[in-house]
Amino acid sequence: MKNTTVHIQVQDDKVSISYNHSITLPDFITLMSTAILSAMQQTVASVPEAERERAKEEIYDMYNAAASNTLHYFAPEIDMRPHLTTQAILEAENAIIERMCQTETQCPDVKTCGDCDNAPCEKTPEVNNVVMFPGK
Repeated sequence: MKNTTVHIQVQDDKVSISYNHSITLPDFITLMSTAILSAMQQTVASVPEAERERAKEEIYDMYNAAASNTLHYFAPEIDMRPHLTTQAILEAENAIIERMCQTETQCPDVKTCGDCDNAPCEKTPEVNNVVMFPGK
């Protein structure tokens, strides 16, 4: 892929994309995936080392949901796993979380440190508000 500049503009909830030269959809997907991966890596690198594994897990879940939603909105008629219902997936996830909570000191989805009722607290990594590309 040659040097490519992509401009993404969001105005009134409408997205427009322009390029400095023509680009194929596979190249565009590769470019965007590489940019997203870079943003994920930069975000993890910006949190304290003790919180990086938790940040990776949260980002993984966030991107997994985003990719699934994108495919759902693109082609809702295509069901990749028709034998799995949303309810079955939710029940399986809840069973896994319950088992984890029984064997670990902190449940994976707990958003507070347990010392207070505030969420999130200073002991919980907050990846949603990390500035990924700070100004120069």
